[in-house]
Amino acid sequence: MSRTDAKSPRSFGEEAIERICVNAYPLLVSEAYARLLASRAIDPLARAGRPATLANAEGASLECRAAWLHVKTPEIHLQTVPCNDYHVCTLLDAELQPFASIGTRSAGGARQELVLLSPSSTNSTSHHAQGIRCPSELIAVLTHHVRFGRESAASNGSPFRIEDQNGKALVDLEGPVETLDAVAHVEALRPEQYFSEALGVLHEMPGIAAANVVTAGVQKSFATIASSARASAPSKGWASIDHRLRDRTPEGHAASVHAGYFPAESHDILEVVTRCDESGTALDGARTYRMRFERWNEPPSHASWFLYVAPAAPGRVNLVRAEPAMTIMLGPRPTNGQGENWIRTLPAPTPLEVRLILCWPTERARSEIWAPPAIVAV
Repeated sequence: MSRTDAKSPRSFGEEAIERICVNAYPLLVSEAYARLLASRAIDPLARAGRPATLANAEGASLECRAAWLHVKTPEIHLQTVPCNDYHVCTLLDAELQPFASIGTRSAGGARQELVLLSPSSTNSTSHHAQGIRCPSELIAVLTHHVRFGRESAASNGSPFRIEDQNGKALVDLEGPVETLDAVAHVEALRPEQYFSEALGVLHEMPGIAAANVVTAGVQKSFATIASSARASAPSKGWASIDHRLRDRTPEGHAASVHAGYFPAESHDILEVVTRCDESGTALDGARTYRMRFERWNEPPSHASWFLYVAPAAPGRVNLVRAEPAMTIMLGPRPTNGQGENWIRTLPAPTPLEVRLILCWPTERARSEIWAPPAIVAV
């Protein structure tokens, strides 16, 4: 019997193993998140435990909470209580694609309710609640809370309640924030184990190739994922995270999951990101950069906006407005001895990520006619 006989087990070479692993990567990472995080909260602003600085020109603070939720029961109720603060709750599927969002601003402070149905549920919702069929059993719940000045002292906690049919709370969105790196868990797997789990996620049963071929194929898949993650950053200027995550290619999904992005709906939260300066050179924490916000070109948002830099010295910086423009410096040391509007980066050569977070963006912000200022090396 020849090796090409139909009854012989299939054996895949390096290229096929690489393709399988890259396709399985987002799903595999989701499985890792499910195992590692369970229902524990994580902080989406702390990417893999990297220190970060969040700067704001409105004197406001931004709190982000996220948790994984298994939609195993026929239905789960997501409710809001009346609230005057600015809160947004976005639901994402296992591949971090947003599929539903509610917020206290969009509801005008009124009560809202969503009924989350499992993918296999045949239930129908009552007339007073909107039913949402979840695209996957594992979903992510992401909340943003913007606080302004005195409101921080008057906050009554999260207005969102996630309960089962019996009123039992399923997710604690006010508990301790915890950061875990599921990507590192996946990358620490032995190649044979990774290959086996990837095939399990894909529900495929091919014959296992020689160990050295599997090892080489998995290593190539990691290289492909890392390369796509680097390539996903814009060569110049800024790119919308919301737009990037609509890339349905395996490499696009792998890059998005590898970077740990938790996007929010553009109606309430808009995030733009860059890892390059205006010349297309990768941002480096050991160098100094300048951003100049002209008063007419400050981020167009109704609520507030934030500048997030990672890795950087932990903490928050309140940006001070000036006429005719506000200049923000990024670097390991303040320029001219001034620490105002300075975000301190780590002195060692380190790739930087800068993202601009707009809460309640205007129509101009969501159009193609607006863009953040360039980041210029000095």
